[in-house]
Amino acid sequence: MDVRTKMIIRDIAEEGQYEKLRKLLIYFPKIVNEDISYDNSGKTILHHLTWLAPDNIMTKKCIKFMIQVANADINNTDDCNQTPIDMSQECHKKTILDILNENHTENNMNISN
Repeated sequence: MDVRTKMIIRDIAEEGQYEKLRKLLIYFPKIVNEDISYDNSGKTILHHLTWLAPDNIMTKKCIKFMIQVANADINNTDDCNQTPIDMSQECHKKTILDILNENHTENNMNISN
């Protein structure tokens, strides 16, 4: 993926733009777990959402869509071994953390069944 495309995707994620993100992932589903960081540090769209997007309902909606429809991997680690959950904890983003933990628990229950 070229640098300009990564920049556009990061901007959409960091602003929590649900409709744009939804359309992007519908047309290009394979990018959901790709590295979109400018420094190739392994940060995915979900990492950017949990780190830089506002802690609000629209970001929560983006994250729900990414996990439940686009199959984003919430356990994906970047080069610093951080998951999106780790990033939202460090940034004290309660709304985001709640939705990640809720889906993390559901995924673990599905695996064990």
